[in-house]
Amino acid sequence: MEDSPGNYLKPITISPILDRYFPIMKHILKKENLEMFLLFTVVFLISGFFSIFGIDGHHDGIMFKPSLDVARGFTLFKDTFNQYGALTIFIQSLAIKIFGEHLLVIKLLTAFFYALTALVIWKIWINLLPRYLVYLILFLYIFLAPYFFWPFSPSSSVYALFFQMFSIYCLCKFLKDENTNYLILSGINASLAFWCKQPIGMFLFLAVTGYFIFTGILEKKFRDLFRNLLYYVIGYLSVFIFMMLIILLSGAIQDWWIQSIEFAYMFLQNNGETGITKIISCLFPTEPENSIFLVMPIISILFFIKILIELIFCDGKLNSKNKVLLVLTVTAMASWLQYYPVACYRHLYWGSIPMIGLVIYFIYSLFIKYNRVVSFSMLIFIVFVIFGKAVNMRIINGYEKITQKHEKYETIRKPDILSGIKVSPDEVLFYKELDSYIRNFLENNPSGYIINLTPDALWVTLGGNRKNLHKMHVNWPGIVKAKYPEWETLVINNRYNSLFLSNTQRDFPHLILIKSLRPAFYSTGAHHLKSLRESMAKQPDYAAFVTSQKLDKINKTPAQTE
Repeated sequence: MEDSPGNYLKPITISPILDRYFPIMKHILKKENLEMFLLFTVVFLISGFFSIFGIDGHHDGIMFKPSLDVARGFTLFKDTFNQYGALTIFIQSLAIKIFGEHLLVIKLLTAFFYALTALVIWKIWINLLPRYLVYLILFLYIFLAPYFFWPFSPSSSVYALFFQMFSIYCLCKFLKDENTNYLILSGINASLAFWCKQPIGMFLFLAVTGYFIFTGILEKKFRDLFRNLLYYVIGYLSVFIFMMLIILLSGAIQDWWIQSIEFAYMFLQNNGETGITKIISCLFPTEPENSIFLVMPIISILFFIKILIELIFCDGKLNSKNKVLLVLTVTAMASWLQYYPVACYRHLYWGSIPMIGLVIYFIYSLFIKYNRVVSFSMLIFIVFVIFGKAVNMRIINGYEKITQKHEKYETIRKPDILSGIKVSPDEVLFYKELDSYIRNFLENNPSGYIINLTPDALWVTLGGNRKNLHKMHVNWPGIVKAKYPEWETLVINNRYNSLFLSNTQRDFPHLILIKSLRPAFYSTGAHHLKSLRESMAKQPDYAAFVTSQKLDKINKTPAQTE
């Protein structure tokens, strides 16, 4: 039989070819996987782009300094101070070890975790809401971020956020499939969240434990209750014990307790953050610019009450969907506690992320009985009323940052450790001259140290690799002296051969006055540069000032927030 001309015109189907030769490619080219890849790429590009703008001496330094020290072989907590979870520092130090000693490395790594979190948010909500609403949730996740107007922070909260959301996702998968492996994974990720930032993992663990107890009692399935708690706790403790063993074997267990637990408590006490009035003001921010962060927890609470009423008083059934919604509300309210004790844009944003999807779902459920046009119109209108102003402000600020409408940016070349980051021209000179001054001092004083009397750890990352005089590379007034009394003696004994960095005038032989704690927030680069040059002009030959052996002034520096 001869082939007809039409036989040569049949379309080539690629599926059999992929099945036979490239089965992995067929999996990759699935619509959902392509969507997730594009989503990851978009979030990483946006957050990564804004990560190169600005330097925050405190928030950048408090993460970068211990990560840098660990990458150089020092022991966390024992040799270098860290007030947050150990896991974040280990992750960041690994990145520094691989990609080099640059602040930009951990900023881009943080952008990577923002992108990973977007994927988890997608996976949580794609089976609960129409696709366009999941995209709306992700749009809000991106455009409520504070890095559009504040410097991008490589905070431990971002890393904890990923593990927090992944723990919630695994819990939802367990409730749907009843596969206990997901329950163990949920506990593992909750513990990983704890070791990134302790309060996040702790509150998540308590919320999930409370959820299992409540549903177990409500359904009178006590055997399932104990089984679920057992698997969840096994997952949680497996990571917890492993991390504790690492710290114990490194000889840093006492310093871990002081820095991660006692410091946090003393910080709250010293700054009057423990009163009920302060707690309420943080959890319910009333400032107009923070209105969305007030609305979201209120809606989440209303949603939680609605579910409880349906379950307890209206004979509602705990089917898999209701269980998922209940656990999403419980874990969202646990995340809400991140507002306290510092209700700034960053903590409000990180704490609210699990609530964004709940708000959209709640609004969607109000109009689901109406036809598609009406429900869509009403939902978009309400979302615009709630989120429109905040999103618009961030987009405008982001655009002005990109176009340099109000401030010009230059890329730092020197010092190398800060290279690639864009700051004002004056800040470029400030960091270059500060690094040069520190290096010159250390060359002339090879046995000397850089002693930081400010809460800004970034300054002591400059000047090259030098061992810390003491693990406390920052000065938390009142706390350092109370928990590490030997610090004061070391400072006195090394006052003649060390360079002091301070934000107020001190009586030390060699001192650089850095008047502002965070240039990106409270002063311009010109202010910093002027302060530095004035300090250098006073001691061109390292001439000794009159030295006081009393360090009372050191412990009276105003406390830094967070």
